[in-house]
Amino acid sequence: MKIIAERWLVAMALVLLGSGLAWGQDDPPEEATAEKPAEGASTDDEADEDDNGDRWLHVHNVDVYPVIGPVRRHAEILIKNGKIVAIGRDLETPEKVEVLDGMGFRAYPGLVALNGAGLFPRATGGMKNSLNPFGLQTIMGLAHGITTVISGSSAVKLQSGTNEDAVLREGLFEGLLYSSRNPRGKSQLRDEFRRARSHLRELGSTEAKPAAASAGGRGGPPPAANPKTKAAAPKKPNLGSAARLIPILEGKKAAVFNVSNAHDLLDVCELVEEFGFKAVVRGAIEGWTVASELGRSGVMAIVTPRVRQDPDRTTNRPTGSVMDNAAILYRHGVQIAISTSGSSVEMDGQPGKDALSVAWEAAAAVRGGLPDHAALESVTIVAARCYGIDDRVGSLEVGKDADIVICDGDILSYLTMPQWTIVNGRIVYDKEKEPLYRQVRSRDPSRTLPAQWWPRPFGEMPAEWAFDAKVAAEKKLAESEDKPKDDKGEEKPTEGDGAKPAEEKPAEEPVKEPAGKGR
Repeated sequence: MKIIAERWLVAMALVLLGSGLAWGQDDPPEEATAEKPAEGASTDDEADEDDNGDRWLHVHNVDVYPVIGPVRRHAEILIKNGKIVAIGRDLETPEKVEVLDGMGFRAYPGLVALNGAGLFPRATGGMKNSLNPFGLQTIMGLAHGITTVISGSSAVKLQSGTNEDAVLREGLFEGLLYSSRNPRGKSQLRDEFRRARSHLRELGSTEAKPAAASAGGRGGPPPAANPKTKAAAPKKPNLGSAARLIPILEGKKAAVFNVSNAHDLLDVCELVEEFGFKAVVRGAIEGWTVASELGRSGVMAIVTPRVRQDPDRTTNRPTGSVMDNAAILYRHGVQIAISTSGSSVEMDGQPGKDALSVAWEAAAAVRGGLPDHAALESVTIVAARCYGIDDRVGSLEVGKDADIVICDGDILSYLTMPQWTIVNGRIVYDKEKEPLYRQVRSRDPSRTLPAQWWPRPFGEMPAEWAFDAKVAAEKKLAESEDKPKDDKGEEKPTEGDGAKPAEEKPAEEPVKEPAGKGR
């Protein structure tokens, strides 16, 4: 019995072993059956990359408005890895390049929103984590030509679908309080500037000592250091709150003051002339009254042309806001940038005064007498120059970031609509592909656009939700033709329309005169 059981176990083992070998032969591994891409084909990630892994974009048939330099008609822009490499005509392009036909439109540098923090939500964990490349605010900002946003002390790129290279630079400026309403704070800030300047002077004099002095004045080389003796570490002075002013005096950061009245503006000018640093004033509502002082001190100004402030009737000096504030400052040599009054995207309270109205604010300054080219500079290169990012954005130049807005007209006109927006060499907004504004003045008038709504639907839109203006007009016309008309050709009111039949007025009785009158 034991022998039979052993033979049965051996037979079962052989059967299992044979079935395993057969299964391995019938089903080859996935690597052997996987389909390989055709020879010479490229994946989606490599569609616009050449053999060296470079990403190219060729924009042609556009009028280039570089802001710095003359306008180039019927020109081309060649972009490599997010940087502009050439601007001109008949440019040589590689074989693998993405091509964009500008259709004869205008190409401008992307707008810089100095007060556009509301274009993306704030979050903890760094500036990059606060960006939402799929949010409605991001798409709306790109649809209005905004490519760079200042939020806090950081500069951020608006991009759709990715956050790659979105944070341009952080720690751009230091906000300082210097107001006549706080005399003690003014005195403390001036004292901090003195301590920071003294520290830099001591540091500079220490580093400037010649090698001969370390040799004891003998003129020979300094003595060799003894490796057994430890060099004493330099003492770090305790600057306290004055330490934040060191990068400002070194020219690494800008100092930003929120001041509007003439007295505070003059105080800032005196502070800048005494300590010599880069200063930017935000507001400057009464800057037109002290424009010459601002121009001599080199202070830059960020203004909002449509902000209103009533004059102070208790003083005999010019006060309040004027429409030509930006124009007066510009004529006195002040570099002006233009910002919006609102930092968020408002669709219910202040349309036209939120973060999306950067170009409209510049157009309002033109209404007040500012030249067109100066208004364009105020929302591009000068806005970037205020915070020291003009080496990357603000103009269309070789070597700068390829942040381009292609419009169907003057970018400062309220009738103009951006058709494409390019950020870091990528087309991140196409008006015909985004349902936000594609129903307005299509680039192809012969194409009938389907009814759409925002945000993008996950499925097909229900038929009862759609609204076609053409169909609605035809329906209205058909209803009017079916209604009965009178002899004059006017429509007769019917009971179905809710009209009430005309009531007959009772005959008027003659008025009886009271007795005793008329005699």
